Amino acid sequence: MKEISDLKAVIHEHYATLCAVAIKLVKSPDVAEDLVQEAIITYWEQRAKNVHISSIGNYLFTLVKHAGLNYLRAERRASERHERYVKTEEEDPLVLNLLIEEESNRSFKRLSTSYRRCRRASSGWNSRA
Repeated sequence: MKEISDLKAVIHEHYATLCAVAIKLVKSPDVAEDLVQEAIITYWEQRAKNVHISSIGNYLFTLVKHAGLNYLRAERRASERHERYVKTEEEDPLVLNLLIEEESNRSFKRLSTSYRRCRRASSGWNSRA
């Protein structure tokens, strides 16, 4: 029971401040709340392992800051990958044209095969009549 009250005390004391810092950093309340919750969980796991933490507030702030920076870095990388993909597609219509041609050829082959099968089937029907 004491552990639950200790956890509640940590959350009560640090949650709002950490959320405010995280929101300023990542510009998203939902992401900020996730980062803060993960930081509190990490702190609680370290506490359970008897790791000595001299300042809970500083420790949590550092966790949130690093998690926020990692999040921003990942978002930037994803954005850069997307931009490269779009740019490649815009700059090189040859790639898109080749993909269209390849798909058209496949479709034409399927239609040709279906047409030949239909012709064979209908010629079989005509010879029976």
